[in-house]
Amino acid sequence: MFEAILAPIKNSFGNGHSGLLINNFVAAEGHFERTISRRVFALKGVYYCQQNDTTHVCGHACLRMAINSAGQFAKPISNVGINRFLGITSKVKGLKSGQMEDVIADAGLNPLVITKLKPEHFLPELASIVESGYLALLGFTTKRRADHVVTVFGHTRNSDEWHPQAIPAYSGPSSAKYLPSGSWIDHFLIHDDNFGPHFSLSARSFDLHTNVKPSCLIGLLPAEPVVHSNYAEGLASSTLKNLLQQFEGRQMNKWLDYMAIRPQDFVLRAILMKGSQYFGHLKGMTGHDGTLLDDLTISKLEWLPEYFWMVEYSLPPLYTGNRTKLGEVLITAADFKGYSAGHVLAVRLPGLVLRSQGTTFDGLASNLCSHSPIYECRQFDNHW
Repeated sequence: MFEAILAPIKNSFGNGHSGLLINNFVAAEGHFERTISRRVFALKGVYYCQQNDTTHVCGHACLRMAINSAGQFAKPISNVGINRFLGITSKVKGLKSGQMEDVIADAGLNPLVITKLKPEHFLPELASIVESGYLALLGFTTKRRADHVVTVFGHTRNSDEWHPQAIPAYSGPSSAKYLPSGSWIDHFLIHDDNFGPHFSLSARSFDLHTNVKPSCLIGLLPAEPVVHSNYAEGLASSTLKNLLQQFEGRQMNKWLDYMAIRPQDFVLRAILMKGSQYFGHLKGMTGHDGTLLDDLTISKLEWLPEYFWMVEYSLPPLYTGNRTKLGEVLITAADFKGYSAGHVLAVRLPGLVLRSQGTTFDGLASNLCSHSPIYECRQFDNHW
């Protein structure tokens, strides 16, 4: 299969309705127009292509698969266009990461290049990119010192996974300050130009097969965050710990009191968020008890920057069972030179919104006092 547009596999729910399984998520579906026998067809799916090992190698194929599936975020590209842009006129063995960055930038996207990480840290970063609704390229090396890259466009999640909670608990309290939501991702959905489209890459593959190691991650984003997701989650964890100590014994509301008197390993989920997306999320948010955020509270957050990390926090039973959260810690995605607390923009707690004033917070009462649904990326009309 040299080239194809593939719709995500969906299940029929009866009554003419179909959709992804509840634990499946596809980050992107591009919109394509193709003419067949003089008829124009509008298609929606994820683009796939293979290399010819001469002028169109693995790097070309993965760039095309990712950029062409990015929908309104990027202009479409071809292998001829890539070679023309890079000045390639003869057979090529491969593309360097710098060349791939240049192609992504020329397509109108911001390449987030992550290297020099421990192998176990690549997948949490990848999870945040995909959860935010964007595609990524995952590069890895093999025992033969060969480099390869695949296109990642989605994931599957298993809420019944044992290890995210059990391993930290059984191995000792110092092993985990928080529980990354990506720990419940059991597979990433990938295209591999050598083997074919729509494969599932186990999140534990690199633990089992040490001869293959991730070496590079390139996210295709609308803005490049200087602060990475693992830093945002770590800062959110420490911020919650310090804040909740101040509410112990104050009898604020059910959930805030519960968190304050019972130290928790929260489930944290970092999403690269645009301000307009966040406000839309807040306006559509309904608590488990039917409470809502009022317009005045939402308006107090209108000063937020264009892009930032929204780190959702939840408790394991709420996250895996109800798909709900208790609030968010908003972390700047841009560089900030100074005390780390300056990265924290705001914190939403049950019944309270705190706005950063440097090293202190300005509090505002909120009507939403219960847990509410986690954020679901709607950029491409996809959902869990």
